[in-house]
Amino acid sequence: MDTKGTAKKKDNDDFPLEFPIEVPEDPLRAPLPEPIGKIRVGDHHYDMLEIIFSSQGLVGRGTVCYLARKDNEEFIIKDHWVLGGEKEAMNEVNMMRKMNGVRGVPKLVEHWIVESRNKIDQTANYRRARDLCINFRTRLELLSSIRDIVKIQKDAVEERNILHRDCSLNNAMIEDDGKDTHGMLIDWEFAVSILKKGNYAVGGTGTLPFMSRALLLQLHLCDPDGADERKKASDSKPNPAPLIKHTYHDDLESMFYIFIWICIEFRGPLGMKRILKQGPDWIPGQWSADKFKLCCDAKTTFFWHTEHYVKELTEQFHPYFKKLLPVALEWYHLMREPSRVTFNDIIGMLERHITILPIDEPSPELLVSQWLLKGLNAEGSGSGGEEGESQSPIRETAVPRTRLNNKRLGVTDYRWTMEMAPKAKGVRLDRGV
Repeated sequence: MDTKGTAKKKDNDDFPLEFPIEVPEDPLRAPLPEPIGKIRVGDHHYDMLEIIFSSQGLVGRGTVCYLARKDNEEFIIKDHWVLGGEKEAMNEVNMMRKMNGVRGVPKLVEHWIVESRNKIDQTANYRRARDLCINFRTRLELLSSIRDIVKIQKDAVEERNILHRDCSLNNAMIEDDGKDTHGMLIDWEFAVSILKKGNYAVGGTGTLPFMSRALLLQLHLCDPDGADERKKASDSKPNPAPLIKHTYHDDLESMFYIFIWICIEFRGPLGMKRILKQGPDWIPGQWSADKFKLCCDAKTTFFWHTEHYVKELTEQFHPYFKKLLPVALEWYHLMREPSRVTFNDIIGMLERHITILPIDEPSPELLVSQWLLKGLNAEGSGSGGEEGESQSPIRETAVPRTRLNNKRLGVTDYRWTMEMAPKAKGVRLDRGV
């Protein structure tokens, strides 16, 4: 079957006027790339195979993640600047050590606080001189991976006394170990050892669209006129960070938002991003308001206006995810009172739905081909073609890869549309959002 060509289509939400037909390939089948350079971590040098993530924007931590190889073994190397001094730089390292052995948490192999001329390399040294995709293959794999990540949260809290605090779309991932797939939770940089009162410094409280209502309200009270001040840069000495209460209930609420986001913002497996006109009721848009209060108000309204938002969820779920709508609605009602929800409540709910999902689904490539053909056949009728202080030390961290088979649950920068479907790449692991 020839998967390439050009077709014309009437303009609607998901189809541009003209598009080449190209079925996305499964990234797991892509061959390993050749080395493009070397990178040093401590006393060891790794062959860089490719850049799999690079943060964007003028302000930020400059995170770059590399797929690398040493002694015929693949690794992920995370290279970024850290807010604060050496203590802050070591936090993620220490937390990953505490989480060692928990399935679904990357294993730390080694780290390095980069030095320049025998001094820790940090932005303060320079100021005087100058100032890839939702990669699940089936709905069953998606829901099972989310269940696995909730289990990781539970193990971290109950067995290791650690709270992750940044459960977001790009920190939720899928790993294929060659026998099976399972969910992973990465980026433990802002994780903390749980304190009795549950009060922590405001930094590292999460990613805005996926923050709980309680966290957003506290952040608004700390800074009524601002948005996410942690992501702004300043040469002035910061004031002491206020303390806010953060519990595992907040991280559980974040997982709900991740699940809903995927089912509305994407149109299927292998990272196919949904591109359509979004009205004022578009739920992910409401959760992405640029101020804490606006985002908090949107989420509070979402849970209080039950009849309206049950209808909106039903309508906004992409047709591919409609079989997961019962999960969303049950989870929605549970999260109306998040302080009463436990890990076991969510795990049990997810497992009940997992048992009734079909094991066999069409391959993503076949599924997309069917959508394309259906869209072309519907051309005449005009119907849609779907089933519905200073920033301081750079640190490099290596985690092993048994196979080139890690896949992201979510990332917002891959936009697979009918207008341009990307070639398969060897991208399996990322950090991000």
